[in-house]
Amino acid sequence: MGKGFRNITSVLAVLAACHLLPTATYAEDWTTLNTQGAAAFQRGDLAEASRLFREALKEAEAFGETDPRLATALTNLATVYDAQGKLDEAAELFQRALAIDEKNLGEDEPKVAIDLTNLANVYFNKKSMMKLSLSTKEP
Repeated sequence: MGKGFRNITSVLAVLAACHLLPTATYAEDWTTLNTQGAAAFQRGDLAEASRLFREALKEAEAFGETDPRLATALTNLATVYDAQGKLDEAAELFQRALAIDEKNLGEDEPKVAIDLTNLANVYFNKKSMMKLSLSTKEP
């Protein structure tokens, strides 16, 4: 796995661990799903990571549209989509996470910079894929 993949894995681990959660069942389920999703991602099991992070996103949506756990869930799933080459889906989720974090934290926070970097990486990957596609087409 490349350097960028390891960096994303590190970001996922930090994001999953940085929220203090109430003892409600949704929060416990969300935490468990994120932990399991991060483990699957680290193993390279992207299908399982995607499934677990989709479930975590469903749980996070119950916390409210501006809850930081929703931004984390969006970022985690978007990271898997990016690794799977589902770049349009990844961009959409990263944009939603960015909007939540900007609203909650302001524009000058490191987490917002990470969101912007994630989004920029997706757009870079999309551009690279388009160039590759154009260069492999027969004249």
